[in-house]
Amino acid sequence: MLRPHLRSVTTDGLNAPITFAAPLSVPSTRRGAASLSLHHFAPKTKNRRVPRSNVAAPDEHRPNRVAIIGGGLAGMATAYHLLNSTARYAKKRAFSHTDLRLTIFDPAEPGSGGASAAAAGLLHPFTPRMKKRVWAPLKSINATVHLVEQAQSCSQQPLIAYPGILRLALHEKQHNDFRIAAHRFPDELELLQPNQVADRFPHLIQNVSAIFLKKAAVVDTPAYLQALWRLCQQSERIEWRRQAVHDVRHILGNDTASFDTVVICAGAAIPTIEGLSHVPLRLCRGQNLLLKPREQSYAHETPVISGKYVVPDLFGHTPGQQIVAGATFEYDYQEDNPETFTQHLCKRDTDRALAELKQPLHDIAPGLIDKCTVHGTSSGTRALPPRSADGSIPIVCKLSGTDRNTSCWLFSGLGSRGVLHHAYLARMLAHAIVAGNERLIPVDARRLQLSLPLSEVERTVAACHG
Repeated sequence: MLRPHLRSVTTDGLNAPITFAAPLSVPSTRRGAASLSLHHFAPKTKNRRVPRSNVAAPDEHRPNRVAIIGGGLAGMATAYHLLNSTARYAKKRAFSHTDLRLTIFDPAEPGSGGASAAAAGLLHPFTPRMKKRVWAPLKSINATVHLVEQAQSCSQQPLIAYPGILRLALHEKQHNDFRIAAHRFPDELELLQPNQVADRFPHLIQNVSAIFLKKAAVVDTPAYLQALWRLCQQSERIEWRRQAVHDVRHILGNDTASFDTVVICAGAAIPTIEGLSHVPLRLCRGQNLLLKPREQSYAHETPVISGKYVVPDLFGHTPGQQIVAGATFEYDYQEDNPETFTQHLCKRDTDRALAELKQPLHDIAPGLIDKCTVHGTSSGTRALPPRSADGSIPIVCKLSGTDRNTSCWLFSGLGSRGVLHHAYLARMLAHAIVAGNERLIPVDARRLQLSLPLSEVERTVAACHG
């Protein structure tokens, strides 16, 4: 496997305060509850001029027929922004962004396949230790909330709720970390002492402190993806093909039956695509248990994280009456042929999930499994990017190796923070595609230099000239 060159990375507003503009009300998820709000995170930052030497000249290629491989969070958000957010970049290149025609290739229906559809939907900008924020926190939350707000116009049901998130401190070091974090971010975090945890959350483990993320949200990820697809359809310039793509060069070309631009957003299915085994992703399958409390009094309303998570379903007919508990971390996949590999990614194994999760969940909420009925599992496989000094930053870049009339781009490695990062990076990728300028993508995300492998004919020609 090739070792891609790593560029330096930077951070974005890790310790800057987050402020809120006026909320947009949407239907409540439960009777008697205050109406939910789509808070818009609005960081107070100044625009900085980019040095002229850092701005590359645009490519000659101008996109027209665009194929997006993968219709999860990365693919769907990229499609939306190509259709709606690229007018000024197209105008600079003397063509209209409305000339773009998009096709999404995915064997599953919108919102029903891959890790995106199985995501718990937790949305917050903090690292597990809570003492700092993840990479690009303000821009990412802004972009995600904005895109959920746009998709809400195509959904009758709320797509987001703001119940906050509780993170338990199971040992002294965690308590100290949380105390420092609450002092550093008082507007967003609240440190709860053991008696406060016991009073407000009687179903959880007792005699522990916790930190409460007051502005954290939960997104109904499958419903959000379905609504976003309906929103994209309104353009009448996009189609969905329920098929997998195992060789990019079969659809990339200059003839009328091909696409001049391909965007690979296939997540954990990238190893099934010919020649992309060098993309440095670590695959990790995760399963959630779907639980239904046997007693009305045991219903949860606040998501809890402590290694594992317990997340109430806030979007059903009876909010809190179903609980998503997870997730497993399964690295022991066998990469075989594309068909059997894809089947493994989607496989559900309730016995394994229950065996792996029972004790960790008991440590968070004693009696949770005993007082609930396990009525199924959800499953998805994370595509984890290489870790850097600033954490696990997704991979977004242009692949070299195409001719001057075509281009190929990669967006993967969302890992377990896909809900947070997908919208911001999709917007920047869409700008880069239309402008023909990879440098519009944040340097942290395009830190890898990757190439599209030669076709069989090209390899033969190269060998003859070698």
